[in-house]
Order: sequence, then structure tokens, then C-alpha cells
Amino acid sequence: MVSQRVHHDDLIGHLLEIDPNGWTVVEIPAIAEEDRDYIIGEDEYYFRKAGEPLHAQLESLEILENIKTSVGSFVFQSQYQQNPMPPGGVLFKNDWFPRYKKTPFLKSFDRIVESWDTASSIGSDAAYSACTTWGERGNKRTLLCCQRHRLEFPDLLRVIQSSARAHWAHAILIENKSSGQQAIQSLRGKNLNIIPIQPVGDKESRALQASAIIEAGRVEIPQEAPWLPEYLDELLKFPHCKYKDQVDSTVQYLLWAEKTTPKFDVRMTRLSSDGCKEVYKDNYFSRNGRGVFDDFF
Repeated sequence: MVSQRVHHDDLIGHLLEIDPNGWTVVEIPAIAEEDRDYIIGEDEYYFRKAGEPLHAQLESLEILENIKTSVGSFVFQSQYQQNPMPPGGVLFKNDWFPRYKKTPFLKSFDRIVESWDTASSIGSDAAYSACTTWGERGNKRTLLCCQRHRLEFPDLLRVIQSSARAHWAHAILIENKSSGQQAIQSLRGKNLNIIPIQPVGDKESRALQASAIIEAGRVEIPQEAPWLPEYLDELLKFPHCKYKDQVDSTVQYLLWAEKTTPKFDVRMTRLSSDGCKEVYKDNYFSRNGRGVFDDFF
């Protein structure tokens, strides 16, 4: 059987679990992790040195390292190194995040987006409603603020609106399920650019996709902030953390942002702090070539 590994429980993993001693496994990683001899014929061997690419003329070491940066170490380890990692491992590392000392001006960003993961109840052990606020410059993502609350639904709606206006948010992402669906419906017509998000796959698979963006050094966080210790504690323990709301909010934004395209020098609408519409020349973004603020004009 010839196959590329994609998951710890793919066909190869399943067969090895059933009969671990019934197969001779020949693993050929894209980048050799150790010195190794391969038998290629009678009394014939092929020797690979550690760090050597499998086929340098086709994919050089530089190309493979670029691929690793693009897809992330977890995917690369599975599909290119033939060593898939089982679920439950820590997906984010502290040293992947560049730090900023001084909070940038909001107007210095191409766009500002708030991402909400809303909770269904407010009990003492219930999940939080969490929001992360992001500024973008090109493909860089800057975490400006994180907040989480246990609020009755009417109070949650007020916080979503006040936060969007305080940060001059271009868009508000809300997961389109449970209490999020209610929030989306209730906030229609409030001069907010609400974007419903339909999650695809489970939490860990989505977080795995987002981890590649973070590992590439494209997500910066403040050096200090009152909310930062709790945020990092949850992120760096995921998926073993008690609450996952801040992670869900972060992942939701990062995956959405990868699919949208910044545009420039277009008249658009933002909300001023008093809730009135203010039109001026600035940046906006489009989805599939259409501006999300087109409905305003």
C-alpha cells in the first residue's frame, strides 16, 4: 500500500492500530529527520543525511520551508513528514506571537474587525460571551482588545453595539448558531455591519488551520494588557482549557480574514461614537469582489 499520511486515524493509522506488527512501514519524509539508509535493491542502498530534501530538483529545502510556513508545522508534519500528530496536543505557542508595546492608532489600520463567540447561558460555570478586536495592515493581524462577559441577552446586545462603536469596527463577526443567531437577527437595522459566520468542522480542526497563520508570525499581541494573561492562558492550553470562547473568537476571525480582500480609497460608512453614520474616504473590504458596504449607497 502506498499512501500519504493526512491524519493519525487515516487508513494507514487504522490498519496499524488493528495489526501493528503485521506491516513493514517505510516512511519517506520530505525532509530527512535523521541519517538513514533505504534498501532499494539487492545489496543496493540509498543514503539520506539529516536535513536533506527528498527531491531537491523538484522541491528544494527552501521551497519545503516556505510550504511549512504556509501550512503550519502540524499539517507539514503529517502530509510532508508522514508523522501525523494525534489530537489533544497544544496547538499554539507563546513565542509565535510578536509583541507590540504601544497601542497603534485605530486609523492606522486598513480595517478593524470584531469577532464574537456568544454564550447561551449565564450560569457560574457557563461559557463566556467573548469578543476579540482586530486591526489589519496588509496580511498582519493585530489583537487590540479581548473581552468576555456573562450577560443577559439584552445586555449582550448593548455591549456588542457599544464595543463596535468604541472601536470604529468595519465589521462584526458573529457565529451563526444558538444565541449568535438571535443576536444577528436582533442587530439587523442597527447600522452595524453584521457578518454571520457558519463554522465548518470541529473546534480543533479550525484551530489547526488558524495555528499556521499564528506560527508564521502574522498575529501580534500587546506586550501588556489587563486581559492578556487570561487570553494567553486559554490559548496556550487549548484544547485542554476549561473555557474556549476566546480561542473560538480568535480562530473565527483569523479564518474569515484569510478569505477577504482589502481595498483602498473607497468611500465607506463607519459608525461614529454616537451611533450616527459618517461617510468619508478610507479603506474597506470586499467579499468575492463586492463591497460589504454597498448596501449603504
